[in-house]
Amino acid sequence: NTYYAWMGDADADENDFDVDTSPHATVTLSSTTDAVHLKVTTDINENSTNKNTVDIDTTSSVKLTAQLVDGDDNPVAKPGVEVSIKVQQTTTGATPTTDILYPPPAAMKTDDDGRVTYTTSGPKSTEGNTDHDRVDRITFSSNVDGSTDDPPITASTGADTGNGTVPVSNNGETVVATIFWTDSNPTLVTIPAVATQTREAQGKGVGSVDPYALRSGQGKVTIRTSVSFYDQYGNPAGKGHKVTITIGTATEGVDPPDNVSTRTVSSSGTARWARTLDGSPGNPIEPEYNVVNDDGTDNTAARNVDPTSVIPVNHADDDTARGGTNNGGTQITAVYDKENRFLIAASDDFAELYSYDDGDRFFNAIAVGSAGGPDSETDRSLTLEEFEKLIKPATATGSAGSVEVVFYDDDGESIFRVTVAGT
Repeated sequence: NTYYAWMGDADADENDFDVDTSPHATVTLSSTTDAVHLKVTTDINENSTNKNTVDIDTTSSVKLTAQLVDGDDNPVAKPGVEVSIKVQQTTTGATPTTDILYPPPAAMKTDDDGRVTYTTSGPKSTEGNTDHDRVDRITFSSNVDGSTDDPPITASTGADTGNGTVPVSNNGETVVATIFWTDSNPTLVTIPAVATQTREAQGKGVGSVDPYALRSGQGKVTIRTSVSFYDQYGNPAGKGHKVTITIGTATEGVDPPDNVSTRTVSSSGTARWARTLDGSPGNPIEPEYNVVNDDGTDNTAARNVDPTSVIPVNHADDDTARGGTNNGGTQITAVYDKENRFLIAASDDFAELYSYDDGDRFFNAIAVGSAGGPDSETDRSLTLEEFEKLIKPATATGSAGSVEVVFYDDDGESIFRVTVAGT
């Protein structure tokens, strides 16, 4: 922010301030958030088993990126921070071995974006043979914040024990990324001294585009579902297989039931179905997915796709207000910040969706002394970003924020007051 100090002449005919010609003083203030730890990502297919399984025959290398981040995991563009790298490789087979790459890769310094990249090579693919599997553990270490009183950098204390089940562990100043290289499509893979792991095709279910569905004037909602299947490398799988998709309950008197449809998995590994049905506001509809056996029965033992959840909602009416009894506001049920929307579901038959944008007005009306509260009883204006940080929904470890809708206008200026901060 740049601030200008200038005083005009009370007797002058014109008192317009011109930064190019008027004598003035300026001061510019800036604030940055420093990095506190590393965040490591790879270019491995995110749909692979454990997000780190790689096919030796098709992929020869993996690129890893270590990014400086702040306490909220936001990237920090800080150049010149030194990052050291250690590589440990464990092979399988009759005589398994564990080697630490020596000499280790040279330490690198972060670029202008605050990151370093390192590319590791996989085992050599031998045509016609099944090569031994290998687990690579790449450790990135750095004194990120430059502090002299940090504890010494040691080996990772994360959950990964070298068996490839944890792709990245211990997001601190020492971070370990694990890569599992394999040469086949086995159902089971055994790694020495480690329990047998399942390496089978896995499913991923996706509900409607949004986690909610807007109700029509007749109280109907359309639930659009899709389920996708991948092999252990993240490639589409399951072409030609049958999947049953269940959405809601069957309409009474309809035979066969209209809430279940059997779909065929396409060459892209995906099956889709949409159904329009009655939707009670605030009562979730949970589509379910089942792989079908050859005899036409549901293979419930193979149902490896988690049910999804879609909430039927009403869009809040224009020119309305909503207060509630919770300190003058109503608790937030869900926040869809990418769409600038939040949901209030105050009871089993009430769920209203509110939209907001930077043309609206936001105020901090949290009690003085409470978390996120203002310095005085007077309401303080909030930016859109500040508003979003306060209206968190309830989680397993935090409580919901509350908002009073002073005035709601979907196409004009709405007024929102935060009465309780979400934690």
